[in-house]
Amino acid sequence: MKKLLLIIIVFVTSLSFGQTAKEFEDKGIAKYGLKDFKGAIVDYTKSLELSPNSLTFTLRAMSKFELKDYQEAIADFTQAIKYNGKNGFAYVNRGKAKFENSDLKGAIVDYTKAIKINPKDEEAYFNRGYAKYFLKDKVGACLDINKAIKLGYSQENKFYWKDLCE
Repeated sequence: MKKLLLIIIVFVTSLSFGQTAKEFEDKGIAKYGLKDFKGAIVDYTKSLELSPNSLTFTLRAMSKFELKDYQEAIADFTQAIKYNGKNGFAYVNRGKAKFENSDLKGAIVDYTKAIKINPKDEEAYFNRGYAKYFLKDKVGACLDINKAIKLGYSQENKFYWKDLCE
């Protein structure tokens, strides 16, 4: 009986000190804001252990991207997409990670999926155009970049692209 009572006390006590997935996620967001990307990853990982979901995978992927760990960022964006196939933000950012990892064709596929989810995603159009430009598809690049600009994409060098595509 004493063992059972001790187990119950330890269990209840540990519950009161345990943090929730949301609390770990919030701590990760705060650390990300302070540019403590490694610390954010630790907290996001603890959150995911308690409650895996698209948002937290996306957040952890963003931290990995900031650390230039593109392979791991791609893996987490992929997990985020598995939990929510309509996560256009994850597609755009997985595309960025693929681009940085020299997978231009893969990046274009992801930007295209983001555009299908949100046809007004100016960043997806711009990034897809940029990737097409590097693949020597000037016509496709200009179509996408001009669409991005028409949608309101504001990039410092948009005038360079506008001149290039006219």
